[in-house]
Amino acid sequence: MASSISTDEKHRDTLAVLQEALDYLRRMPPVPVTVEMCGKLQRHLEQPTNRLVAQQQDTWAGESYQPSGLCYLVARMKGDLLEVRIPQDDGKFQKNIEQVALEQLRTGVVIQLKNHGFDPFAAGDSRLP
Repeated sequence: MASSISTDEKHRDTLAVLQEALDYLRRMPPVPVTVEMCGKLQRHLEQPTNRLVAQQQDTWAGESYQPSGLCYLVARMKGDLLEVRIPQDDGKFQKNIEQVALEQLRTGVVIQLKNHGFDPFAAGDSRLP
C-alpha cells in the first residue's frame, strides 16, 4: 500500500506535523527563541506552494468488473468524499449492469482504489471528478 502514496501526500503529512509543532510551541512560554521558531514555522507554512499542497485533495478511483469484463460499479474518492455509481451504457447492457450491481452490493463489494494524484486545475472545485 505504501507504493500508492504520492509525494504530495507525504508533503501534506509533513506540513500537518509542522502545523502541530507550531500550535504546540505557541502554548509554550513566549521566550525569544520560541517566538523566533514560531515565526520561522509560520512563514514556511504560509508559502504559496505549501498552502496549495496542504489544501489539495488527491483523487482515488477504481472499478469493479465481472469475470466477463462487464464493469458494473465505478468508485471515485476525492479528499473525504466517496462517489460510487453504476456506469452508464448506451447499449443493450444497461439493465444487466444495474442488476449485477445490485446483486453484488447486497453481499458487499470491495473496490481497490488507485491514487490518480492531484489535478491542480480542479483545486477550487469541491465536486468529485
